[in-house]
Amino acid sequence: MSIRTDLAMEMRDYISKGEIDGVVSGEKEMEEGIVVTHVEIVDAVGSRTMGKPVGNYTTIEAKRIKNAGPDFFKYLGHVLSDELKQYLPKGKENMTLVVGLGNRGITADALGSKTVEKLLITRHLKGVLPDEICNALGSVCAITPSVLGVTGIESAQIVKSVAAQIKPDVIIVIDSLASRGIDKIGCTFQITDTGISPGSGVGNTRTALNSETLDCKVIALGVPMVVYSSTIVHDIVEKLIDKGKMEEQSIRAIVEHEDVDMVVTPKEIDDMIGGVSTVIAKGINLSLHPDADEDMIEQLMF
Repeated sequence: MSIRTDLAMEMRDYISKGEIDGVVSGEKEMEEGIVVTHVEIVDAVGSRTMGKPVGNYTTIEAKRIKNAGPDFFKYLGHVLSDELKQYLPKGKENMTLVVGLGNRGITADALGSKTVEKLLITRHLKGVLPDEICNALGSVCAITPSVLGVTGIESAQIVKSVAAQIKPDVIIVIDSLASRGIDKIGCTFQITDTGISPGSGVGNTRTALNSETLDCKVIALGVPMVVYSSTIVHDIVEKLIDKGKMEEQSIRAIVEHEDVDMVVTPKEIDDMIGGVSTVIAKGINLSLHPDADEDMIEQLMF
């Protein structure tokens, strides 16, 4: 059975617990039980093995988020901001386009649009507000292109058209992801400079959004919100086999049968999307407006 995950960290762990040719990785532990893992795919060998493009992948695991209070969310937003800054181009005058992918009518797929709603959008304010305020703010604009089934237009086509007009220095793309493990749902943030393929998390891959297709630096930021039912069953079967309580036989064939596979999301997905989108928005706002007062950003987010 092939592993279905958008997380480079999960793919690395699935392939090998040791070293992988063409892949460099490491992790660090933060306060509040947060673990930050960095995976770099350095060449074509690593890319083929991992099934992912050459580039950098940073994963922030925050399992306490499901029962956390406002102080934890605030700290997590700062951790996310610090990691995101490592991917952003240097220079205060950069103009950033944030793209919230997904179908806002489906809760598990609404992460992009929910995040954009909480961003501090400022591109149109330059020259309007007093200089002391404008000088503290970065230039940020955003779009939510929805999905092909709603608009009849590929997300990549919409983003490329907008980017050609406004010429951003960097594009941040936000989308819901798929995970291999249910313990990663709603609490694992991945940042990568390799871009993203809309719909890949649910097996409906569209034209990629990356530096090659958009002609500028592209950063993808996502959180797994779904897992395949076959993946859940596969993990259970593996555990039973290990304990000698079940033989493989035809079980794998049933698990892998595409006609019976489903995409599963937690029952508390509404709360998850609300909390995770707030963390991502905070992290982006702090990164793109580093000289702005944090309290002011908080007030303008809602």
